[in-house]
Amino acid sequence: MPNNQTIVVGNLTRDPDVRLLPDGTTLAEITIAENKRRRDTGTGEWRDVRTTFWTVTCWRLLGIHVAASLRKGDRVVVTGETFQDDWVGSDGQPRRTLKIDPVSVAVDLARAPARVVRQDAVLGRMQGTAVAGDGAGWAPGAPEPVVEEHPPYDPDETPDETRVPMATVPASEG
Repeated sequence: MPNNQTIVVGNLTRDPDVRLLPDGTTLAEITIAENKRRRDTGTGEWRDVRTTFWTVTCWRLLGIHVAASLRKGDRVVVTGETFQDDWVGSDGQPRRTLKIDPVSVAVDLARAPARVVRQDAVLGRMQGTAVAGDGAGWAPGAPEPVVEEHPPYDPDETPDETRVPMATVPASEG
């Protein structure tokens, strides 16, 4: 268990950067922007006070799931150990990067609906349903999702599975 467990909520600044290392390990790196806002007492309007950028490196199965599920602009909740990486830039100036070694990464359900896709750990295949997408970055070896068209999701209406944009993952034989 990390010593300094932290929860950070922010938006992805870009699509996950996915790499497959020579030993077969999957690595997905995301950058999230955590925005601090305050209400201006004079005008009553919300103002951005500061933005903190975090680099999050997700290894193995977490990396695969992040790559399959997240895209630029998605609001996420990241739990993990925070640290800073000090380095020297090509211009000779000292630099600092804030990083998180994640225990978990989740979609902020206050911003968007989501469906859980269960993975059969023994067979290594995806089962169930997943949020619709273009299939780019889908988990390696998993069947490509079949996108079904549905009316747009309206959070003011009673939840109904037929109204949430979904993609169905075909069942694997075997």
